[in-house]
This record gives sequence, C-alpha cells and structure tokens, in this order.
Amino acid sequence: MQTSLRVLLVDDHPINRKSATLILQEMNCEVTAAQDGLEALDLVQGQYFDAVFMDVQMPMMDGYETTLAIRRLGGRFEKLPIVALTANTMAGDRERCLEAGMTDYLPKPMPKDALVAILAAYHPGPEGHQEQGSTQDDGTRVLDVAALLRQYDGHQDMAREILQDFLADTPGEIAAIGQALARRNPEAERIAHRLKGPCFYVGAVGLAGHCAGIMNAVRHGQWDGADREFQALQQAWAVFTLESEGWLGRRLGLQAPVSNG
Repeated sequence: MQTSLRVLLVDDHPINRKSATLILQEMNCEVTAAQDGLEALDLVQGQYFDAVFMDVQMPMMDGYETTLAIRRLGGRFEKLPIVALTANTMAGDRERCLEAGMTDYLPKPMPKDALVAILAAYHPGPEGHQEQGSTQDDGTRVLDVAALLRQYDGHQDMAREILQDFLADTPGEIAAIGQALARRNPEAERIAHRLKGPCFYVGAVGLAGHCAGIMNAVRHGQWDGADREFQALQQAWAVFTLESEGWLGRRLGLQAPVSNG
C-alpha cells in the first residue's frame, strides 16, 4: 500500500489553507498546516516532513525568509523540498523563489496537473503502475507513466497524443539550448525554462530537473556547470525517448485492429 507523503503547508490565509489541505489530502498527503513562517520553522524542526508548500507573501516572516532560515539549519534541511505558492505570476517570480532556496514554484490556486507532477517527484508512483511504464525497474526510469496518466485522469489516448507532440517538439528545444550554451548566451536560461514546463505534463520530472539545473547555472554565470547539466539532459532525453517509444508501441499494439486478411 502506498504510504502518504508528510507535507507541511504554510499559508497565512485560512481559506487558502483549507483549500490547499483538501487538495493535498485528496492526493494521499498527510498535511500539517502552519499560519506563518515562525510557526513553520518550529514545526519543521520538531517533525519530519517529505515536502513543504510555502506561501511566499506572509506577514512577520515571509516565504523567502522562512526558506532561507530552514536552509540555514543545515543537514537534511538543505535538501528538503520546498515548493513556493504565490498568487503572483509576474516574470522573475519563479527565479526569485529558486534563488531563495525553494525547490519549485506553483501559482495559487494550485493547478492539479502541475501539483501531481511535483508530488510524483517526491514519491514513487502508486502500486500497480510501475509495470505499465518503463523499460527499467531499478530507479533509473526517466518516463514516469504513472504521473503521465494521472495528468490526464487515466485517458491513454490523450496522454499518448501529448507525449507524441512532446517527442516531436523537444529535440529542437534541446538543440537550441545547446547552441546558446556554446555561445555562452544567457538566452539558454529562457529556452531551458520554456522546456521545463511541458516536462511536467508528460511525466518527465527528471528532465525538468535538468532544465532547472541549466537555468540556475546560467543565471549565476556557471557555464561549466551548465554544460554538465546539459550533457545530463541529453543523456536523460535519450533514455526518455526509448522509454516513451516503448510505451507508445505497447499501447498501439494493444489497440491495433485484428485483420481479417
């Protein structure tokens, strides 16, 4: 049986807390709520959490300050997933969240599809789905079929169509990132950001992570690091392509009409 994710939800607005709690509980999360950054800081030191969902704009101690304080605790807190929640969708908001030490970013109200993909990154897929999806069972999969199907409520035709589009479009995006990196052009960050979003819609959370790594490295002028992350992206993409084509082939094979000669 799948165990629950233990999640700390931090938001100063009671309606937001209740709404987000219900959404997270629906996704099999065990939710503890805090109404401000100070309470969150106390809770995170006294209990174990798999992830934190952090409102950015709060009185007394906002989400940025709280995240920095958590990271300063060191040890496991340096790697604790912290997802920013914000009603702002202005350019630069995501980048500011990442610079503050947050792991990812969601607009409010939380979009279910993106939330599913993020939760999948912090928890193995539900039982009964692993055999559907991969050519590997050793934790090295790049395509998360469980996340892909959840994204479209199990509608395989829709999932297959989106995945096929992604397979067709992504090589050009990856090539553009490589060209920008070769020229040491900061445009690489924008292109990586553009690719990262669709990754969550096709169960490619690992690819999204490499895109985020490129973005962070380019933003800080760490070109060698960006090159290494790009090489990892290329390798992951090769595996993702094979896994996707394998899954698509099995789905098409199952649905192929029987010929009467």
